[in-house]
Amino acid sequence: METLLKKINFEESDYHFFDTAKLNKIVGNTSKESYKFYITINELLPVSMYNKINEYAKKGFSDLKNIELIFSSNNIDYDIFKEYFIFFTIIQPKYKVRAKFVIFIFNFRIIRNIQVIYTFIDS
Repeated sequence: METLLKKINFEESDYHFFDTAKLNKIVGNTSKESYKFYITINELLPVSMYNKINEYAKKGFSDLKNIELIFSSNNIDYDIFKEYFIFFTIIQPKYKVRAKFVIFIFNFRIIRNIQVIYTFIDS
């Protein structure tokens, strides 16, 4: 994960948010214009940090058409989860939220028992 953070020139002062993060795999399309980074992290990132790493990724890989950071976490902080819901449905509705995120909202009470994968794609 540290290699990715360095590649995108992410601020070292914020590396601690990714202490438990692991870059599991990188998947690119055949034309090498689009890449997905699959990252496992113990805790959901605060919305502000999620936005920050996405902005740095876009700048760091500006030669690509699409960069998608896919985070997976088993530990859900409900307050942070609510921040994501508010941000991506009310504050920034231009984002496309995958159906799994919406399903998790309806299953809010049992969310601790399932693995959460959240992906937000800027349209």
